[in-house]
Amino acid sequence: MQRKNAIAAERNPAEQWAHNRLKEARLGAWERQHLWGVRIFDFWHRQKGVAVEIDGSTHDAAYDLERDRFAFLRSGIIVLRVPNFDEAAIGDAISHLRHIGPRKARRKTMGGNGERRLLA
Repeated sequence: MQRKNAIAAERNPAEQWAHNRLKEARLGAWERQHLWGVRIFDFWHRQKGVAVEIDGSTHDAAYDLERDRFAFLRSGIIVLRVPNFDEAAIGDAISHLRHIGPRKARRKTMGGNGERRLLA
């Protein structure tokens, strides 16, 4: 399933653009169309525990924010959102990525085994 999603992403010009920018940044290995639970992240950096989502105009910002909050509180996953072909936003995301430490360390500071109960 993941390979099928990755092939479809290769046909998406906005995701191909982002893939090229992330590759040029030399931040390590990225997985495309990574499955996490019921979500599929456009780009996933396993060591950092960071997903980069490339968003078109059809995204529901409030819904996405809540899902991203859940991902962080549940597992320490950081989701960075970049609008299609937005050079400034991808530049900001890359800059931010350079300063994010490993997910393992972040989860350790969250307490327990790294997973927290969601706050109501």
